[in-house]
Amino acid sequence: MRIISGTHKGRTITPPRNLRARPTTDFAKENLFNVLAGFGFDYEECDVLDLFAGTGSVSYEFASRGARSVTAVEINAVHHNFIRAVAKDFGFANLFAVKANVFNYLNACTRQFHIIFSDAPYDLSGSEKVISMVFERGLLHGAGSPSRGTGGVSAVVGGLIATDGAVSEAGGENSKEAEEVSATENADFEGDSAAGFEGGSAAAADADSESDEFENEDGLLIFEHSKDQNFESHPNFVQTRNYGSVQFSFFRA
Repeated sequence: MRIISGTHKGRTITPPRNLRARPTTDFAKENLFNVLAGFGFDYEECDVLDLFAGTGSVSYEFASRGARSVTAVEINAVHHNFIRAVAKDFGFANLFAVKANVFNYLNACTRQFHIIFSDAPYDLSGSEKVISMVFERGLLHGAGSPSRGTGGVSAVVGGLIATDGAVSEAGGENSKEAEEVSATENADFEGDSAAGFEGGSAAAADADSESDEFENEDGLLIFEHSKDQNFESHPNFVQTRNYGSVQFSFFRA
């Protein structure tokens, strides 16, 4: 696994063997960022959210390219600690790891992002709920003010019913096993910020006040998924790109 471009171009990252996540391939990642270049984003003015961050591969790429802030959400403690360690080792002051259930995080989040990337495990039934939550909550820049969550997600996710604000989900990028997360475990988010779900750091939160100056008003959601899913009927759908077994669907606010 390597960083393709930016300040840390060419740096390789070797996850330990006890990480269960399968990172987005370098081939797919390189093509993804080629597509993003066509959307005209100035990364230095972008706040990025990486859901099901796994090894942190996509987060490192955004951080290397100078994103204003990158928030990596990952429930698996081993993966979360690995992302924090890499961020520290590489000096990524703009990368903030948050240990949280993705669905609870989205339900509680009060910030907006210019780019949201989601790489839920392909075998996680109900993973497409991320798409509806992002738009229902107004979490993309240009979608108006974020709405308040209801305290729980009324959906069956990964074959497990959400109760008392807790949702069971898998632990990282395309991991094969689901990991149950209790309401107690999800009562508070753990991360590099006391604000936790508010997006990573006080500096990143303060930067929201400058977002109106960003040229590209409409935020972008990228949802990585398997070939058997199709989102062309979604009102915010823009396009799908296929790279081998990897599919990226793009949605705009």
